Amino acid sequence: MLCTLKTETTNFLTHFLAMLLWIPLTVLLIVLSASRIDFVIVSIVYGLSAIAIFYCSSSYHRHKKEENEISF
Repeated sequence: MLCTLKTETTNFLTHFLAMLLWIPLTVLLIVLSASRIDFVIVSIVYGLSAIAIFYCSSSYHRHKKEENEISF
């Protein structure tokens, strides 16, 4: 299946929105786990990892210009 520019734009938007969604979700995880410090640490690591992965993915799709392009 060929990835068109429209597909890449859609991928960028969905991954960027997911990144934005994970910001308050990370705060919520931290608040809900506040009773145990080990849960707080895990929540921080998990939330920041999710934010980072969606940021990297949205950035990749934002700058990708053609199919099978090496974007690094």
